[in-house]
Amino acid sequence: RPGEQVQFAAPPGTDGYNEHTKRVLQGISAGYDMPYESMSGDLSNVNFSSGRMGKMDFQNLVEEWQELLMIPLFCKTVFKWFLEYAKIYGMVTEKDVVECTWTAPAREFIDPLKEVKALVEKVRANFISWQEAVRSLGYEPEEILQQLQADAAKFTEFGLMPTSDPRFDPNRNMSNPKV
Repeated sequence: RPGEQVQFAAPPGTDGYNEHTKRVLQGISAGYDMPYESMSGDLSNVNFSSGRMGKMDFQNLVEEWQELLMIPLFCKTVFKWFLEYAKIYGMVTEKDVVECTWTAPAREFIDPLKEVKALVEKVRANFISWQEAVRSLGYEPEEILQQLQADAAKFTEFGLMPTSDPRFDPNRNMSNPKV
């Protein structure tokens, strides 16, 4: 009204708020066993090596969650429900054998050139199978084999000899190929 004034409150300063918030987020991320940098997006105190190490640790944890929690407790349960539904509606019978494999999403490479070379060496040393390597990249091995077979047929049909095809790579010893 005429003659009255409005006065706004002047709250006190909040010194240390950013530091407090950072500490809270660090505590939360530690509780989830997750790097603070991944949770907050704050990369101010990270170099390539420490960031890579933190990301690799977290990716290993996510893979454990997938293999120990998501696939056995969620995916397999939902698949069991699906089979029950399929039996009820006559889509499958008790005699039918229906199997399912689970391929988790691919993890993102930090240093793709080195990591792919390491994966190739693991397969060559028989530490992991080719199928396991393909699944670790988030792909289904059967689909990849079908695509490779189709590619090889197309290359032959069109008379192409790309070095991406092992049959035409001069750096590979193909003296005894099984085609």
